[in-house]
Amino acid sequence: MKQLRYNKSSEEIKYLLDKDASLDFLFSLKDEIVVNIDDNYFLSLAGIIIAQQLSSKVANVIFKRLENMFHQDVTAQKILDAKDEDLRSIGLSHQKIKYLRSLAECHAQK
Repeated sequence: MKQLRYNKSSEEIKYLLDKDASLDFLFSLKDEIVVNIDDNYFLSLAGIIIAQQLSSKVANVIFKRLENMFHQDVTAQKILDAKDEDLRSIGLSHQKIKYLRSLAECHAQK
């Protein structure tokens, strides 16, 4: 997994902190902020769809159930092939299933 690292002592961060004092709070907690970048865009977008209007805890539980359903290998084709009732059984709403299938169709067409 790729990572972006933002260090408080870097010239870029010093510049930003000088321009926007509200950012100082972030670096008062840590000298370095690391952001993980997932290059599996389909899975990232699926996670965003699942998380909409849910608490982080609930979204994480449902996403883990989805991963378990597909043995840690969630793909667009597997979403398209899955039965609605199986996806509903892990906590996905009808609307989220519709959104996930739409995403999967777009991903499969590329």
